[in-house]
Amino acid sequence: MKRTLIFLSLLVGFGVGASACSSDPLKPAPTTVPTTTATADADAPDVPPIPLPEGGVETPLAYSSELSVQVMPSDRGQSILDAIKGAKTSIHMEMYQLTNSAVIGALKTAKQQGRQVRVILNQTFPQGGNANAGTFNELKAAGVEVVYAPSVFSFTHSKILVLDGTVGWIMTMNLTQTSPTENREYLVRVTGAAEVAELVAILQADFSNKSVDLPGKLVVSPGSATPVDAQRRLVALMRTATSQIDLEGESLADTQIVETLIAAKKLGRTVRIILNDQDGSPGQVTALAALKAAGIPIVKVGTPDIHAKAIIVDRARAYVGSQNFTFTALLKNREVGLLTDNVAEVTKMATTIDADFAKGVPF
Repeated sequence: MKRTLIFLSLLVGFGVGASACSSDPLKPAPTTVPTTTATADADAPDVPPIPLPEGGVETPLAYSSELSVQVMPSDRGQSILDAIKGAKTSIHMEMYQLTNSAVIGALKTAKQQGRQVRVILNQTFPQGGNANAGTFNELKAAGVEVVYAPSVFSFTHSKILVLDGTVGWIMTMNLTQTSPTENREYLVRVTGAAEVAELVAILQADFSNKSVDLPGKLVVSPGSATPVDAQRRLVALMRTATSQIDLEGESLADTQIVETLIAAKKLGRTVRIILNDQDGSPGQVTALAALKAAGIPIVKVGTPDIHAKAIIVDRARAYVGSQNFTFTALLKNREVGLLTDNVAEVTKMATTIDADFAKGVPF
């Protein structure tokens, strides 16, 4: 009951009602969501199960299906820009990096036209400085409600929006000048009521610098916000594989992710990894050495720059979101992603990963 009251109060506080929604009001997410366990499909071939990594626990899975995926740089970011421009009542955003002049202009115009515009920006960056300082000042001068994200997170690396209280976007892409045109990115437009409600709750909590208690439909970091942390959720997804796991990402160093990939390979699953062409952290160097020693092919791609974060399982289920495959991203940052079993949309990503793997060179 306590979780339900907290969640409903967050929805009300974020303007989910007549002033911020369309005529079809948003319904709050249930306090529990339908889940499946991290086991192989009962109709799949008889294959040995992938074991839990050391320290792992059995974890339920919750899939989203009411969504569509945009692959960048196919439309050079036009889909998300059009969505922002098309908002009728409200635009609520949380963004790691926001420097795209067209998007900033659209937010300012929306405010001038009477929309409610709220923006949460990351303030600190690994390389130092504040890449969002200019944007923060520009939006504030235009009357936009803009705040920096809570300092309790190592970084606020999420890339999420809710438009008119009814449509959500969960992205791997920052809204910078070059991301839509130079990067491999996945943008997910979400219309499921439970998913949108969780996005609303996250945005309200982070805007108000408060904690949030979520039902757990989305893949959210840090784990204190949700019954199942992101690391466990991604391990559980991969353990459902009966034939194939494809991972595409900017960085890969998390020990439990690596152990699960190696276990899958040893049990006969096809495992492929696509990364960008940077060497990465010392942790990544160690991880890749272990993966290559296990016989897992790893390729790097320079064009487009691999900034995506996706895992495809059996070409039927997928993770996509802001979480890189590192300990900090999965357990310390504010991050948001989801799992989907929408086969048509998973196929878009799987086909893209096929092409990226084919053009890659061995790491």
